[in-house]
Amino acid sequence: MALFESLEEALQNPAEVTELELFGHDLFDQDLEVSADIIQLTNLQSLEICQFRNLTLPNELADLPQLSHLVLEECQYDVIPEVVWRCRKLTSLTLDPDQSREIPPDIGHLRHLKSLTTWGVRYLPDTLALCHHLEHLDLSYCEFPTLPRSVGELHKLKRLDLSRTPLEELPLWLMQLPLEVLYWEGSHPNMSQHRTQPRIQQIRESWCGLTELRELYLSYQHIIDVSANVRKLTNLVRLDLSYNGLDELPEEIGTIPNLQELYLSGNQLTHLPTSLAQCQSLKFLALDGNPICSVEELCGWWPQLEELHLFNTKVDPAHRLVLQAQFPNIRFRFTWDDD
Repeated sequence: MALFESLEEALQNPAEVTELELFGHDLFDQDLEVSADIIQLTNLQSLEICQFRNLTLPNELADLPQLSHLVLEECQYDVIPEVVWRCRKLTSLTLDPDQSREIPPDIGHLRHLKSLTTWGVRYLPDTLALCHHLEHLDLSYCEFPTLPRSVGELHKLKRLDLSRTPLEELPLWLMQLPLEVLYWEGSHPNMSQHRTQPRIQQIRESWCGLTELRELYLSYQHIIDVSANVRKLTNLVRLDLSYNGLDELPEEIGTIPNLQELYLSGNQLTHLPTSLAQCQSLKFLALDGNPICSVEELCGWWPQLEELHLFNTKVDPAHRLVLQAQFPNIRFRFTWDDD
């Protein structure tokens, strides 16, 4: 694999070029017109273009025989370049929306697409359903109040990111998809831009139709009730409930047999339910930012535990050496800088 950072450099040995990255200035004061000479890069597989004010792409881009990965990130354009929709061999596409903040119906031409990332859009067309091979869809920061129905037609979708959107609920039809990873995180309270009002408040029974879920991320959603419904998510390996204001967890959380990573940072937990001792596969636990005082008993619950975050808790950092001696296989972190 050969990576180049300018088209001029790449054209000196076109047969060697498989990856090309074109980065502008973070002040967006540069224009970019990609030359039609890019057609000479017959082995180009990945093209990333970032941080340009005005972007012009040649029609020849669609004729590159190996191009499968295209990123147009932090670029400013009035209309998404039309040639993008004619790059029929794309399997991965990342782009910023145009001024209308709508993805056009032409997205349906990309029948081989497996991954689509687009932030901040207001509209997705029904033709998205024609992307039958889509497995990864990132719609974070998008502004539609309800999830477009076309998403429900993506029967191979495994990874969905709905973070920092104004969605109040997950539609029932979403439960029919084979989702393995779901991001539905709220905004950090210090973020003035893209702030959304959290409305979730509890893990709802309807979500438990997502029986294939392996990873679930629900930080900053004001969840105050995990509820017994969590027991139905038996395939979870990673669960993130950080920064929600939780003061307790239900005993049913211990019925997730394959749980390996549990993120509980920034809550109000003083203890954990004893049922968690049944999660014998647990390797990582984040308790930072909770008023918990003692962890000796907890550490004895999980023989596989490798890392425990304890900064900004009531556990005395001076007790660290004692903990380390008692549990030598666990890495205790009292600050981000701990090695």
